[in-house]
Amino acid sequence: MSIIELLHSISSIKIGEFKLKSGDISPFYMDLRLIPSHPTLFELVLSEYCNLVNSLDYKPDAIAGIMSAGVPFATGIAIREKIPLLQIRAEKKAHGTKKMIEGILPNKGSKIVLIDDLISTGVSKLMPTKILRDKGMIVDDLIVLIDRTNSDGKMILKNNKLRLHSSFTLEHILHELKDLNIPTKELKIINEAIKIWDS
Repeated sequence: MSIIELLHSISSIKIGEFKLKSGDISPFYMDLRLIPSHPTLFELVLSEYCNLVNSLDYKPDAIAGIMSAGVPFATGIAIREKIPLLQIRAEKKAHGTKKMIEGILPNKGSKIVLIDDLISTGVSKLMPTKILRDKGMIVDDLIVLIDRTNSDGKMILKNNKLRLHSSFTLEHILHELKDLNIPTKELKIINEAIKIWDS
């Protein structure tokens, strides 16, 4: 089974009405936090991430998993590729040490790749990028499994000089879902949502 088929089989792709982190209302939701609970799927997904990391024209000095959804994937990459791991918050911590970065930062000028599960508007990726750049790190690339950005999201990344790498887009997922036994009504909902998202 493909990754999309497996995601569908574990109900990781949900149809309904969901409020995204950005505040937007979406008729579908992808719960990629379920992936690590399914070892076979997790292994396949980690291979996708590692392929994307290895497709870069440099080897990162560290990878930074965006908390919390990006951390399991970043951890898997770090182990497989022998790359130091950082964990970075997308929002300020209000308790404890209030640290935004967990782990040991490499020297200034080091190249760090951001890792997350997916991307929608791109806004939540800006804080981690700024935090690392303010520490003297070079952050040019963001790797996710699924890209669900629209034209506005792509512009936000471009304006912040952040290159996006992903394994799947919404269109790709829809194409695969059409070949599965998914209700026609649900496919129609997804199709309409993508049209609105891209408008």
